[in-house]
Amino acid sequence: MRSWTAFQRERVAIAEAVADAMISEFGVEAYREARIRKRDATTNDLTAHWKRVALAITRKIRKPDRVDTVTRKPMDAKFSNSRQPSQHPDLSPAGRPDR
Repeated sequence: MRSWTAFQRERVAIAEAVADAMISEFGVEAYREARIRKRDATTNDLTAHWKRVALAITRKIRKPDRVDTVTRKPMDAKFSNSRQPSQHPDLSPAGRPDR
C-alpha cells in the first residue's frame, strides 16, 4: 500500500503534466480553460483535480515580481522645491483656478 505522501506527490505530478499540456495547447487561456473544466466537473474528485491544474497553470504562467520593495526608490520622481504651490501658473495663491 502506498503512503499518503506518495499518493499526493503523484496527484501533483499529474496536475503539473496536465498544466504543461494545457499551456502548450491554449497558451495564456489555459487557466480559463481549466476553470471552465473545474466548473463543469461532475464529481468532487474531478473538481479537485481541475483546481490543482488551475493552480499549477497560475504558478507556471505568472510573471515574477522583480521589485525589491525594501530597497525600491521612487522612479522618475522629482522632489524639487524650486516651484512653490502658489507659483503654479494656473492657480491663484488660494489654490483655486484663476478666472
